[in-house]
Amino acid sequence: MRFFQDAMAQAWIQGEGMTMKYLGNNYFLIQLYHEGDFTHITSEGLKNYNQSRILMQPLEPNQNTRQVQLTTMELWVQIHDIVFGLHSELVA
Repeated sequence: MRFFQDAMAQAWIQGEGMTMKYLGNNYFLIQLYHEGDFTHITSEGLKNYNQSRILMQPLEPNQNTRQVQLTTMELWVQIHDIVFGLHSELVA
């Protein structure tokens, strides 16, 4: 787990720093100390580690970390040379 923590700290942090706590079952609690770092991470930061997608969810104040559902992610796909007639939402 330390390799992941070190890689994320090196890739993400440009400003005020962060702390990261391992919660088990590949869940981490990350506390950032500057809103600019949060903006950088969520818009431009590393989203993959060791060929695995990193799913992130900001927490509300007093929110239980065990109740956060990390079950979806945004995905952008570009397809070239699709056959005419196979480009409807139903087929996709």
